[in-house]
Amino acid sequence: MRALVSVALACTALLLVAAHPLIAGAGSSTPWRILWPTFKYSMSRSGFLDVRSLYGSFHYRDFKVLWRVKTQLCISSTPAVGDLNGDGRPEVAFSSCDGHLYVVDGATGRILWNSTTGGGFASPTIWDLDGDGKPEVVTMGASGVVYCFNGTGSEEWEVPGRFIRGSVAVADINGDGRYEVLAPSFDGYLYVIEYNGSVVDKIRVGEYPASTPSIADINGDGLPDAVLTDGPDLVVILFHGLGRHSVYHVDLGSILVGPPALAIIGGSHPYAVVVSEDCRVFKVDLARGSIDGEARLPGASECYSAPSIGDVDGDGMTDIVVGSMQGLYVLGWNLTVEYAFPEFKVYTSSPVIADIDGDGRNEILIGQETGEFDIVDISQFNGEPYSEIQWLLKTGGPIMGSAAVADVNGDGMPEILIGSRDFNLYCITGIPAPPAQPTTSTSPATTSNTVATVGVPAGTHRSTQTPSPRASGSLTPGPGGWEARVNVEIVAAAAAFAVAASLLAYIASKR
Repeated sequence: MRALVSVALACTALLLVAAHPLIAGAGSSTPWRILWPTFKYSMSRSGFLDVRSLYGSFHYRDFKVLWRVKTQLCISSTPAVGDLNGDGRPEVAFSSCDGHLYVVDGATGRILWNSTTGGGFASPTIWDLDGDGKPEVVTMGASGVVYCFNGTGSEEWEVPGRFIRGSVAVADINGDGRYEVLAPSFDGYLYVIEYNGSVVDKIRVGEYPASTPSIADINGDGLPDAVLTDGPDLVVILFHGLGRHSVYHVDLGSILVGPPALAIIGGSHPYAVVVSEDCRVFKVDLARGSIDGEARLPGASECYSAPSIGDVDGDGMTDIVVGSMQGLYVLGWNLTVEYAFPEFKVYTSSPVIADIDGDGRNEILIGQETGEFDIVDISQFNGEPYSEIQWLLKTGGPIMGSAAVADVNGDGMPEILIGSRDFNLYCITGIPAPPAQPTTSTSPATTSNTVATVGVPAGTHRSTQTPSPRASGSLTPGPGGWEARVNVEIVAAAAAFAVAASLLAYIASKR
């Protein structure tokens, strides 16, 4: 069962991420034009990137800053990466608090163009909306406007409103091959905007500002659906085409942090993992509309960072990673707290899970309110201070956005992009390990995957006490399932997922 959980999550990442032939990992012969499309990589917002499947075999022994670009004010957004102008090289798009959307050359950081949008906290999305093979950049400004630009910086359309300063989602909700933009608003509605800028639907979510949506096919009808938060409610919107939808709510009792992280576990069941501002972690069965588990993070009281899902301790099981102002936490899929690092102060930066050094184990990439960006390797943790930190970068201001991971300099290996409130966007690259030396021994050659801790400040200390795993106790039952705002029944099983589950079970039985 442990193997099945891990395999199922990997399949889910492929199903939910690779939804467009231009995106890296989509399995198409089309050249990749989009390397990191949106906040937390996929529209499922899982925060997991399968680096090995995209970039093959590599091994970094250390990291360094490749370049940085400075704007006039803070950078609190998450970058998006893609070949916008068709020159075969990736560009990086990001927003700045100086009111501009910037697009820079991925290899050098040279500014190619910028446009006035109001900037702020908005994280841009790169996507080919109209299917012409040329990606667009969609973002939201501080004034509440949704903007769409082509790859050379010309504005294609804008939609005024009271849209939040987060990230849009994109989904082909009617199956016509062109993508709609789903934009959450402060007025409690989710707006559906066609590829050409026409508003075609306005969906009432609730009384609170709607969050950034997460996207997956929840009911197995072949059309994408949206999951988002509205105050204490987790909300599912099932799309049945343009202008037709069903809305369901479940009240979790605490103000939630959006967006939820989505996963299909066991090949058949869609789940959402969501965190509340008072640091309760909920796992919700989306097919049944019921709370499958709840845990409170020990010692934490301020959570403003969305969770991520992936195996970070190398045990083959799916983990949940949550940041808070009182620590960084790793929970098992059963919501048992397996690791707690109270020295971390995570504000709104959401974790990214990726094997960034190529050693076969996933690391956690996370920014802190203190201005420190960390690469965390759980396998290195031995109870000693700083032992879980593989590498860190100290910036001059709080880090509020999340990292992006993509090969921006064309060497076939991934870089890290992270913004800081010190006005800079940083590009971090790896230093490749030297080739393994030939051996004359008759025993199999081995190489160490240990990476030395770099940049740990002198004179600072962390607790030397190993955090003890803390069980979450009995799972707290949720309030009686989904509340349907439109009387359409949720379909509990997806045919495609059922086939995947059967295949996985067959493979497991042959092991």
